[in-house]
Amino acid sequence: TRALWPSLRNMKKSILSLFKSLEKGTRLYHSGSHGPRVLITGGLGQLGTGLARELRKMHGEDSVILSDIVKPDAEEIAEGPFVFADVLDFKCLQEIVVNKRIEWIV
Repeated sequence: TRALWPSLRNMKKSILSLFKSLEKGTRLYHSGSHGPRVLITGGLGQLGTGLARELRKMHGEDSVILSDIVKPDAEEIAEGPFVFADVLDFKCLQEIVVNKRIEWIV
């Protein structure tokens, strides 16, 4: 566990730096004015669906893509894009990121 402390400290510094950038109004994406292209993994869980709802309000329905290894119901599919994918499969994840021009992965 001691070996993890430097990594956790670096992660904490990175997160704090990210929040400071957001406070200054720094853009963290490169697409047009519609906002980032976001892939939410495990997107059918409670956190994923809630986050998708809020991000879609902010950036538009098509800018947020949910992915999961379970089939969504019709209501969830109607909310916006969905990809059936196992993100532990690196080639599959890489293909989604490249083809969908993903900028953020959650």
